[in-house]
This record gives sequence, structure tokens and C-alpha cells, in this order.
Amino acid sequence: KLLARILPGARLATLTVADKADLDAPLSMRVTAEVSDFAHRRGQELGFEPPFAIKVSQLTTLPRRQTPMLIREPTYTSVHLAITLPEGARVTTPLAPVTVENDGRVVEVRDTASGGVLVLDRRIDIPAGRVQTDAYPAMLKFAREADEATLRPITVAVP
Repeated sequence: KLLARILPGARLATLTVADKADLDAPLSMRVTAEVSDFAHRRGQELGFEPPFAIKVSQLTTLPRRQTPMLIREPTYTSVHLAITLPEGARVTTPLAPVTVENDGRVVEVRDTASGGVLVLDRRIDIPAGRVQTDAYPAMLKFAREADEATLRPITVAVP
């Protein structure tokens, strides 16, 4: 069910859960799946929204704050997703690495494309804590830049 929500139409090939015996270790899953309708064709291009994305701006719903903002739960996500491209296809979206930081919060995007494989390599680390009112504008900027880095569509030119 988890895979179906993130990748509609995906067919699970394998699922491995790492460190099952270590109850204090973070949940780490390795999934191999086939997705027939992953990207949408637009002329000679395929386009898709990156899966497993987290919209950081959901934390910053107000334009300004009069009281400190409380981040109750930490968010940590690390995604390493290898996508086999159609033969002869090439990624046309610029894949420059991006790191966005704000007071101990980090969003990293290290996507690459080589040898017919697109690798989405992303990490989001937002610890629980408070954001004081004077620090909230920087938090807004962080959230906006994080969303720009993680939510931008990927385009692939196909022959």
C-alpha cells in the first residue's frame, strides 16, 4: 500500500528491510519495482514529478509569526532512487547539486544521470525544535528553496 500511494501503478518486484533486529535503527527499505506509467509524454519529452517528495513549506503556512513556531516531530528522509531510462534518452533538466540549510535543518539534492540511469539522491533532515519569530523569515526562505530543489519536475528527451 505504501508503494501504491507513492508510485501509482507500480508492481513490486522485491522488498528488503534492513536491520530488522535493531529496533533502534531507522527503517530502511530497498525496493525494486516496475512502473509502466511513471512519466508523461509531451512531444519528444517525458516529464515526471520526483516521487517520495516532502513539501517542506507545509511547515511554514503563515507569512509571518507573532509567536515561535514549534516543529513537534523531526523529519528525516533519505532517498536513493535509480531510474532506468528508455534507450537513447537523456535528462534535459539541469542536475546541479543543491544544499539548503537553516539553523540545523538541511535539504540536499545530489541527482545524477549517467549510462542511461537517472539517480535521484536526496536527503531531508529537519529536527524537532522551535523557530523564534525573528528567525521565521529565514525559515520561510529555507522552505521555499527546499521545495524548489526537491519538487521541480524532471524532463527527459526521448528519441
